[in-house]
Amino acid sequence: KGIQTWEMEFTTLLLILSIVLQSISALFTDFTSDWDEAGNYWEPLHYLLYGKGIQTWEMEFTTLLLILSIVLQSISALFTDFTSDWDEAGNYWEPLHYLLYGKGIQTWEWHREHALRSPLQPLLLAGVGKILQSAGCSRYVVFYGIRVFVGVIGSIGVYYLCHAVRRRFGEMVSALTFLLIIFNHYILYFMNRLNMDSTMAILNLFIFACWLENQVFVLMFLSVLTVMLRVNYVPIFGIMMLHVLFSWEETKTPFKEWLIQLFLYGSSIVLFWLGVFISVDSYWYRRPTLAVANFLYYNVIRNQSHPFGLQSQLRYFDCFLRDNNVVVFVGAIIGIWVTSRSRIYALPYICSFVYLQMMAQKQERFLYFIYPIMCLYCSICVFWFLQFSFIVPPSQYITQKKTVEGDSYDDTSAELKKAMKLRKRHIKSKSLERPPHLIQHVPSVPTQNPNSQAKPTRRIPPRAWFVILALMFYVVSGLSTTILRVYQHGTHYYFFKIELEALVSIEARNNVQSYNCMSVHPWVSWWVPLACKKMYTLQLYDEFFPGYNKVSFRRFENPRESGFISTILPDSHKLYMDEQMHWNDTAQLIRFYNISKHLNWQPIERDSINYIFLEGGNAISSQQAKQFYQITGKEVRHARQSTMSFFYEMLMGQEMKKFELVAEASPFHDVASLTRQLGLWAFGSGNQDL
Repeated sequence: KGIQTWEMEFTTLLLILSIVLQSISALFTDFTSDWDEAGNYWEPLHYLLYGKGIQTWEMEFTTLLLILSIVLQSISALFTDFTSDWDEAGNYWEPLHYLLYGKGIQTWEWHREHALRSPLQPLLLAGVGKILQSAGCSRYVVFYGIRVFVGVIGSIGVYYLCHAVRRRFGEMVSALTFLLIIFNHYILYFMNRLNMDSTMAILNLFIFACWLENQVFVLMFLSVLTVMLRVNYVPIFGIMMLHVLFSWEETKTPFKEWLIQLFLYGSSIVLFWLGVFISVDSYWYRRPTLAVANFLYYNVIRNQSHPFGLQSQLRYFDCFLRDNNVVVFVGAIIGIWVTSRSRIYALPYICSFVYLQMMAQKQERFLYFIYPIMCLYCSICVFWFLQFSFIVPPSQYITQKKTVEGDSYDDTSAELKKAMKLRKRHIKSKSLERPPHLIQHVPSVPTQNPNSQAKPTRRIPPRAWFVILALMFYVVSGLSTTILRVYQHGTHYYFFKIELEALVSIEARNNVQSYNCMSVHPWVSWWVPLACKKMYTLQLYDEFFPGYNKVSFRRFENPRESGFISTILPDSHKLYMDEQMHWNDTAQLIRFYNISKHLNWQPIERDSINYIFLEGGNAISSQQAKQFYQITGKEVRHARQSTMSFFYEMLMGQEMKKFELVAEASPFHDVASLTRQLGLWAFGSGNQDL
């Protein structure tokens, strides 16, 4: 019991009145006036409740593209290599193998002395692996299941991005963006990778979508996470937050209140992620650690990234102009130029590209997050060009005097040019900003005979054919390059799945429970049989920095024990005199051959090795084999030998004669760029050995 005040009674009355008014509005107002609501939300809801409904073209097309993206990502995940990216293989797959199967070889970044990598991502993906393990899946199924899972997450990110693009730029730009993204060879390649740059690119899809839809707090939550994983994202996050700060008028909130909300929410997000990363990193390294702080100290304060390679200033432009990337690169530049108020969304990525361009170390994986944004602005360019091509006045506009919306226009070329100029200006400044009706209607003009209806001519303007052919080339190039990569690397899956499982079964029949293995590629724990009790690696490269081999190649299960088999180079000479290895250089081949005769090996680990795994890849060409024979008088083992196998067998010299060849994966030959993009490789054009 209690005494009620008039205020409580009044607010309750207002609540009841609000419910009554909302009920009346819900019962006696239409919903078909908003086609977006009726088609995209009520129809699928009716289908979910009653089993039938009419689907809009937009939902059908984008759903089809989402399914196509998942299919392509699954194919890319199942039949492409992962050892080509050492950062991915060593820094993410090896700790993940350790978490799931108890052993792995660590890189120097994971050593306690440096502690540059956070184990948060491997720990999260280990949960997916544990689920697959509990379902009785083999190690190969777990490996490919994780890759497919990452690819599906990336496809959902693309779908979410294109949904936000539809609200900002319209249906056509959204569909074109989706199409350009899923058929881009490099996006298709990185979407299912495990390296940090791929993770940053996938998170950027969601972040950019939140930015377009003004979901500020979700944007801040994901952006702080991305910054903690990859510090390179700081310029993008900073410009996004400046744009959010100065667009406070759209929120209809007083500036002071808006600023306080951003500060409180941002501070709580930063403290939350700092707590998560410090806890996870400290638990992994067994001491108070924050991996991102160590990364900044090593790369920024000490500036120690230069030993890993200094690339040309044109390296990134070479990536942009390679394969079908040239289409989105040129289209993105034009797309940024033709749009007006939407240029702000490209500014963070332009600044980030300038920042990456100033860095000494340049790798293509640093650009992964830029490619989807380039596809967006390229789609704006394509839509602008098609819209400009198809919006023309009727033919009778040119032949006679007429009246349009009450204004009289004279039949002169000056008036016609003026009208077309206004139309072009409207397309450039307004049409890409206010969806959904981007293509404006040109009023029809009455003819001399009002009873006759002039049939519009349906033809594609010649200038539009250029864009259509460019899109066709883009799709064909993306599919051709992807299928070629699947064709080349698909043999690796069958080799490890069939040949090595047969090897394990033979050893089981011989009652061999475990043996020692050696691989010239350090981080292949996923691909060698589980019966390999210990993995050793043969590092023939020079040390990137003093003490590199002492901190790298340690075992995750026992960090005090190294899996490195050291070699002593003669006279302390370097193995590689320049940055890259040139197989056609006669002096370089002579140097390799002379060094191989004087290499010294550690006898303990060498004598305990039962199996050696050599890295595959490109096949040695007939010209390279002939050149090597002229230098050394030795012939290659066979015409289909890979260059890496040829190289290591030459360096190991007499040691390789103690081993017998058990199984070998077929290598592949390089294909010319134009042959690869046009799909001519499928017909044997440009490469007789394929």
